[in-house]
Amino acid sequence: MAGMAGLLKDLPRLQARAAEVREEIGRIEVEGRAGGGAVTVRATGAMEIVSIEISEAIRHAMSDPSQRAFADQLLQDAVNDALRSARGAAAAKMEAAARELGLPIGPGGLPGLS
Repeated sequence: MAGMAGLLKDLPRLQARAAEVREEIGRIEVEGRAGGGAVTVRATGAMEIVSIEISEAIRHAMSDPSQRAFADQLLQDAVNDALRSARGAAAAKMEAAARELGLPIGPGGLPGLS
């Protein structure tokens, strides 16, 4: 019970730090790649795609119906790679902030964030 009372007393500080962490996560940028870098996707820690770079060879493949599925798969793989990296970076930032605030973190980290 004393722990809960301490958390409630510190609620304004916790809320302020949580807002800061959300902003920091939004500024994180990671990169995902596929096809040896033929497709590169940049995403933020807030799971927003910032940019997609597609090599000329893949652009050409996208216009060829027989190669379209391959090009689509590379794009999907690069996006998923970027989003996995973004989730990991966001989870690491949140776990660091939780430790900084003295919040208990179980052995699996913060559930649902990695």
